[in-house]
Amino acid sequence: MTTIPEMTFTKILEAADRLQLEDQEDLIRILQNRLRDRRRAELIKDVQEAQQEFALGECKPVTPAQLIWQVAQELMADVPPEILEQLPTDGAAQHDHYIYGMPKR
Repeated sequence: MTTIPEMTFTKILEAADRLQLEDQEDLIRILQNRLRDRRRAELIKDVQEAQQEFALGECKPVTPAQLIWQVAQELMADVPPEILEQLPTDGAAQHDHYIYGMPKR
């Protein structure tokens, strides 16, 4: 991803601020369309890569439970151990207590 130096970005924003409102709206629409097209192209590329992996037999089937566990592990990967130690071990069984403050069962 290419980054724009902060000074250049500031100049771009200042130039956009000097545009008439209708031109600013046009600029926003143009940028939104370009962003949508870029995201669509990235998605198409990802799908094509996945299709190629599948065709080569490189895909491993997973169950929904395995997929959810994988996502959970990725989400928790950056949580420091000292924070993990503070989490309740009975969270699922006692969710009403932790969410709503009800007495534990």
